[in-house]
Amino acid sequence: MGSSLEWTILRPSWFMQNFSEGGFLDDVLAGEVSAPDSGAGEPWVDLEDVADIAVAALLDDGHTGEV
Repeated sequence: MGSSLEWTILRPSWFMQNFSEGGFLDDVLAGEVSAPDSGAGEPWVDLEDVADIAVAALLDDGHTGEV
């Protein structure tokens, strides 16, 4: 059964804040950061940018049903 609700999916992954507030902060302060490397490109994104996109998805037309 289908739903009449509108939806949009945001799926950010690696956040720049990991270096200044999160799990990599101690490594940054120690001068060495290591992370797993699958060989695939991985975008780093700022959470403020994610918030901007979420606002646009909620308020602007054209995002319904998009990932």
